[in-house]
Amino acid sequence: MYISKSKVHIAFTALLTLLFLWFAMEATSFSDRARFFPLYISLIAIFFVVLELAVGIFRTVRKKADSDPFHPNLTEALTYILWILFLLILIYLVGFKVGSIVFLGAFLYFVTKLKWWKVLAAVLITFLCLYLFGDHYMNLHWPHNFMNW
Repeated sequence: MYISKSKVHIAFTALLTLLFLWFAMEATSFSDRARFFPLYISLIAIFFVVLELAVGIFRTVRKKADSDPFHPNLTEALTYILWILFLLILIYLVGFKVGSIVFLGAFLYFVTKLKWWKVLAAVLITFLCLYLFGDHYMNLHWPHNFMNW
């Protein structure tokens, strides 16, 4: 996957423009005294971000070809971001301890290609450490899932 730095810059600036527009619209619903500062800051930011967006588009169109890649290993970086999202979804669905154990097992098996008995040993040791040190010795309160387990 090839994405140039200039395209990422334009996309990020466009997202900033939308974000500041949303801030300005939200600030109009504030009370009179609370509205002025966030509204004026948002309007000033919109001006500068739109100006930067126009300059970035002009430079990209004028340059024609951009040879600088955004990231040399973009697909690998996105793969690890997806793994982190998988962990967060697991924590949300089944709780921190169970989600972490399932994530660790899946990551060690599919990414590092460890043998199943090594994965099982690592998962068991991790679970025992979480249970013994986290629950009993340190009395930690782990994040709950959406069913409040």
